[in-house]
This record gives sequence, structure tokens and C-alpha cells, in this order.
Amino acid sequence: MNSKIRQGTRAVWAGEEEYLLGATQVPVVLSAAFGYRDMDDWLDVATGKAEGHVYTRNSNPTVAVFEEKARLLEDAEAATSAASGMGIISSTLFALLESGNRVVSVKDTYGGTSAIFDRD
Repeated sequence: MNSKIRQGTRAVWAGEEEYLLGATQVPVVLSAAFGYRDMDDWLDVATGKAEGHVYTRNSNPTVAVFEEKARLLEDAEAATSAASGMGIISSTLFALLESGNRVVSVKDTYGGTSAIFDRD
């Protein structure tokens, strides 16, 4: 999206351009799985060599629009989302921390987060 477009316009239209297909809103894709003509096409998508979606829990066209909108609004390199805050919290911790690392946090965190912090 053009960087000269104002923030309010970005909030409405960012990330939606290629998914509209004539619709006035981004379609909600409810499919859990996505099919391909053959295993080679599926494998290319599954390994990130080609764009597409394999299973909604990992990626979905509707969610991809949301993530692109968040990326553009935040002027970020990338954005990701999850079905819950705990999904993002645990993904972040597991991606960035190694065994033996320490985390400094406030005591009053979400219960699931506290449980992760308190485990040995």
C-alpha cells in the first residue's frame, strides 16, 4: 500500500486489495483444510516455497488479511496472530528463550503465563 496514504485509510483498506475479488468486504474463509492438484503443489506451499494455505490453524486467507493490515499499520516487517493471547505469549517465549534463560516480569500476569514462568 502506498506509504503516503493516511493512517485512517490504511486502517480500513490495508491488506485487502488482492482478496476483495469484487466483494465490498474481505470474505471470511471457513475452510479448515485447503486442497491442491497434486502433492508437489501441496509440498511447495507446506514448505513455504509457494504462497498458499494448508490448514487454517497455521494460516488462512482471512487471517492473512488481518496480519497484513496489522503489519502495514505498525510499519513492521511482518505480523502474526493467534487464536488466543496465550498462543502468542507461549509462541514468543518458546521462540526467543532457551533453557536456563530468565524472564523478568510483573507478578500479576495472566494465569497461564504465570504457570509457564513458575515451571522449573
